[in-house]
Amino acid sequence: METLLVVDDDPNVRNLIIKWINKKGFTCLSAVNGQEALNILLQHQVDLVLSDIRMPIMDGIQLLKSALQLYPDLAVVLLTGYGEIEVAVDAMKSGAYDFLSKPIDLNILGISLDRALERRRMRLEIKHYQKNLERLVAERTRELQQVLDRLKETNLETVRALSEGIEAKDPYTRGHCHRVSFWALELAQEVGFSEEQLEYLEYGSLLHDTGKIGVQDQVLNKPGPLTAEEYEHLKEHPKIGYRMIKSVRALAPALPIIRHHHERFDGKGYPDGLKGLEIPLDARIVVITDAFDAMTSTRPYRGALSVEKALEEMVRGRGTQFDPDLLDIFIDRGIFAHDPTPTHTPE
Repeated sequence: METLLVVDDDPNVRNLIIKWINKKGFTCLSAVNGQEALNILLQHQVDLVLSDIRMPIMDGIQLLKSALQLYPDLAVVLLTGYGEIEVAVDAMKSGAYDFLSKPIDLNILGISLDRALERRRMRLEIKHYQKNLERLVAERTRELQQVLDRLKETNLETVRALSEGIEAKDPYTRGHCHRVSFWALELAQEVGFSEEQLEYLEYGSLLHDTGKIGVQDQVLNKPGPLTAEEYEHLKEHPKIGYRMIKSVRALAPALPIIRHHHERFDGKGYPDGLKGLEIPLDARIVVITDAFDAMTSTRPYRGALSVEKALEEMVRGRGTQFDPDLLDIFIDRGIFAHDPTPTHTPE
């Protein structure tokens, strides 16, 4: 049952209303001015305030504004005397539900109070519904994000497993894809890649050598220089990898890396001879990290170069093989020196 607070400095009016309200079955509290009413509101749960406008210490308008600041869902009905209609109308704009003129018609008072309380109930129901809806949306959003996170992790695990399977074909390049990916992500963060861009860069860099699965073992593991025919066969691996992955819609943004990680800034690379900024940015990044790891790793046809020698070679390729701006960032900010030790252990 709702609780009503009657506020009026006239005891006759106050007692008349209280008696009538009690007969209606409501719980009734009373106060003689606005200040006393505020004290009661701080101590009791009140659903509706029925207040006179003209009172000592604190009038009904001040009470209205202060009470609604404390309890925005409180229903307030004002009692006005002759000549106070304009004041009462302004009070409605400040949040009062209704105003009634004195002398009071109890039947009209009953209708007004019922409507005010019903409006309050509806407002609270709506707020409760909105709060529950927000909670449900938040829960579903968290659940969806968890599913997406698990899906991303599953995708990444699958990509890692595939890259490790490719490397198993060539024991000299074990860990190559991980290192290329690690440095590529470090470089990409320096140039402001978004989280989504980093995600697809990781996929593409891990899978950049996917096409080597279609290259003959005797070519991959040949200890000496390749013949012209063998080299042309090796150069097919970006296109082979592209054809393998292009049917996987989830990996579509990674395809430019797979196809173009052997393009050169001067246009003399393969498979498409792209030049300068024609080469996708993420592919230009992988060109650098792929070359650095290749130079500093032992291969069948040569030993590993020192980091210093590899960097000297890369500087000589600045603007011809490599994007000059990206290479400067890679070297000047010491990205090459970051430790690429895997954070997961391949099974």
